[in-house]
Amino acid sequence: MGRTLSYTRISELQKCPFKFFFRRMLRLEEKSDELYELSSIEKGITYHAALKSLYDWKQEENATWDRAIEEGKVREVVEGIIQRLGAANTVRSLPSVRRAMTEDATGAIQGYLEFERDKREAGLYR
Repeated sequence: MGRTLSYTRISELQKCPFKFFFRRMLRLEEKSDELYELSSIEKGITYHAALKSLYDWKQEENATWDRAIEEGKVREVVEGIIQRLGAANTVRSLPSVRRAMTEDATGAIQGYLEFERDKREAGLYR
């Protein structure tokens, strides 16, 4: 590979090693219907906006990432972002589609926060 493994890559590898091989090693992209899923750009926008909002909340509330997860703050922030992304699209405004997008993004962000917490607890930060 020649690169370090980011949280995203580790997550993709755990989810589906076969897909990881095709996507990351062979650099082949899967065709998907972006009406029902967030595009890579939208995922990046969602993740960054959610993490910024959560970081600001954490500072204001003197809270922890675990509290954000336990109290549903991550889901609340992601739902707001997904709702704004899908507002102009009829299919994406359907509750079931929005819910699926929210679940996917919430899981990824919560996984990232837990990964960072575990790295910190294990003393792996430089």
